[in-house]
Amino acid sequence: MKKILQVNACIVIFIFLLLNANAQRTKTKTKTSSVQTTDTTVHVPKTKTEKMLDDADSYTKTAGDVKTKFKNLFPSKAGDTVYFVIPDITYTDPNLKLFKQKLSSIKNTKNLTSGYKNNTAIVKILFKGGDASRLYDNLDDDLKELFMAEDMEGNRAILNYKLAKKTETNADKKNEGATKN
Repeated sequence: MKKILQVNACIVIFIFLLLNANAQRTKTKTKTSSVQTTDTTVHVPKTKTEKMLDDADSYTKTAGDVKTKFKNLFPSKAGDTVYFVIPDITYTDPNLKLFKQKLSSIKNTKNLTSGYKNNTAIVKILFKGGDASRLYDNLDDDLKELFMAEDMEGNRAILNYKLAKKTETNADKKNEGATKN
């Protein structure tokens, strides 16, 4: 019901602005036509096609003016980009896909993109509702258990993946070999 009222209000404002722009255009035409100038050019009557093109141009200009007025009256905030860094996860992990799906389904989020390098996923998303902690709080508890917050500040968060498979380093392999001998 509330959305219907907002849509109706926008339509009324749009019509008002359109009529206002048309009235101002008419005033300028009457002012310029009332000014007496000596015109030495010969006026050739316009064809129907030329008249239609002129009308289309004026309507396009009026619509552009109305659009500009709407943007000035109702500015839109793009939102802030929130970054989630998830180390030690494979790109094909189904839980990463689930995380991205749940993240993009949260209200006031859009344009989710992700990158992957050296077993680390970076998920970027536009969020109008605040910072990374507020967005993280909107996730399901099951997902929060899988991706536990290690560090969260401002628009970035580092999440530890619970099911991460730690890769063995060369030092670990040497220590293993030394204990076997």
